[in-house]
Amino acid sequence: MSGVKNVVWYPVIGGEEIIPWLLSCGCQPRELTIVFPQRYSHFVYQELLPKVGDALEDLTLHLPRDYNPLLGFSGIRTNFGLKTLRIHMLQDSSSLDTSHSALEFLHQTLRGIGPEHESLRFLWLSITLDHPRLDIDWSGADTLLAAVAVTHPNIVFTICVAPRFAQGFGIGWVDGFVRVMLDGLPQVLSLGRVALVWAFNPSELAGI
Repeated sequence: MSGVKNVVWYPVIGGEEIIPWLLSCGCQPRELTIVFPQRYSHFVYQELLPKVGDALEDLTLHLPRDYNPLLGFSGIRTNFGLKTLRIHMLQDSSSLDTSHSALEFLHQTLRGIGPEHESLRFLWLSITLDHPRLDIDWSGADTLLAAVAVTHPNIVFTICVAPRFAQGFGIGWVDGFVRVMLDGLPQVLSLGRVALVWAFNPSELAGI
């Protein structure tokens, strides 16, 4: 089992028994993808992430609309070999609190990045949204991203905005969202190390 190098974790009911089994087999993947639906993923980020430790190089975190920040995601505090971190957030019109939950998740994750993560070179923030929401406060994310940039002078940030075609909204509002977001990130943008990807179709992201 130590030969497993890529793990995608999408928990299902009863799946909590898989993590102890993986750990007992010495599983230490270099690439790990975690999808956060409800409560089951805490077995991954409470047990698997710390045990994998420095072996993990590429981590992708998908945050769906039902993420509960009170679950206490412990982040990547022990994954010092991490080179690439991807955070995918969904802003969905089904919940008015989604943006706040997503931002809290982002803040929790960024707080876990310290100077010990010397290998970290790429941080990808992907935002998928399907309705106009222009009242999001980006100042907290801006401060934390700028702090990461100070301790990681070679890191490159990529921000991807990928609108979905929600019924009744169209996509004409997306430029307003992007303007507000960029205006809310003055510290990190001033560093000159941010790439902005604006995609209208998932296929446009292939190979990025």
